Amino acid sequence: MGKRVADILFGILCTFMICVPLLCSNNKENLTATDENRFLAGFPQIVDGGDVNEKFLTEVDAWLDDNIGFRTILVKLNARIMYHCFGRLPESSYMYLGPENELNYITPEILKDYQHLNLKSEEELNTIADSYQTVSDYLKEKGIQYYYFQCWDKHSICPEQFPKTVNQYGTTSKTDQIVSDLQENTDINVVSPKQSLLNAKENYDVYSIWGDPAHWTRRGAYVGYCELMDAINSNNDYLYRVLKEEDYTIMLTDQGYSVSGIHKVDMLENFAITHPTAEVTNEKLTLYSELADHGCYYYTNPSVDNTTRVLIIGDSYFGKGLMVDQLAESFHETILITATYTRNLVELVEAYQPDIVINENAERCERTGEMYVVAQQIKQLGQ
Repeated sequence: MGKRVADILFGILCTFMICVPLLCSNNKENLTATDENRFLAGFPQIVDGGDVNEKFLTEVDAWLDDNIGFRTILVKLNARIMYHCFGRLPESSYMYLGPENELNYITPEILKDYQHLNLKSEEELNTIADSYQTVSDYLKEKGIQYYYFQCWDKHSICPEQFPKTVNQYGTTSKTDQIVSDLQENTDINVVSPKQSLLNAKENYDVYSIWGDPAHWTRRGAYVGYCELMDAINSNNDYLYRVLKEEDYTIMLTDQGYSVSGIHKVDMLENFAITHPTAEVTNEKLTLYSELADHGCYYYTNPSVDNTTRVLIIGDSYFGKGLMVDQLAESFHETILITATYTRNLVELVEAYQPDIVINENAERCERTGEMYVVAQQIKQLGQ
């Protein structure tokens, strides 16, 4: 009798475990898995384009994997078990733990950068130098100052936080090569705050332990901002105002990152400009206005004593909250265009008629190929 009751209860439990998740499955389209930063699979169609969908069963399986009830809870539970019991993060993410559980963002490109397995040949470096020199000369002829700004990823400034299981070969990276080559073989203004960041990290968190692993901290951004402004001011009789630390309200806030529901507190400095004078005026974006607030910004500052218009072609290292709003405090107009449109530099210059162009490059997003395209466009214009 007891065994019969146990069998019935077991059957009821199995039925519950099978049916309830199915009944609670997501039935909405175009939802995203926030923790995984991707779209969930949509419900498959038996007929696709008038023909029988031969991948129907495979797509049903994918839909169940993504949408079955309680999936989010189970994903987070799995991530916590992996982290707390085995010291690992979900294999589906680009997040990896360092020797002291530091958070690292490691894509295949970053891995090659760290290992120095993608070094440039002398011929490639010569082509890169020629491309940037061509762009700089083109802008100089128009009376425009040009600055190449190199952002460094976390692994270059805090290599001690990188997983020790990864071997590194030599001491020179691809980015070291490019920066040195531009400094030695061109006359362009190269701003590379690597040493300043290394010096600052002795006393500050310029890259975080468990904060956003793909960017510098607010302190790191401030170090880069100061070096860039010093380079610009040295060419312009120190015309432009540079924000001092006393111009910010600096508070420690928890900026710890969340990965699949795992969150660790990381108290980092938050730099907020106490009395900002620059205003976002995105209605002035005449080119790529559809990207306003999404990688493109136009600032106007009526309080400065200059009429300088700065065009920045850059990525998220220069995004709002890190660099562009600081720079906007120094110039009459500051325009940030997402680096996706680097190869449209000539068109951007014609559209916005800047006095200064800042070309920012993140280490993991080498855009020398795009600059080669720009250089060829410029050479064709001169024919």
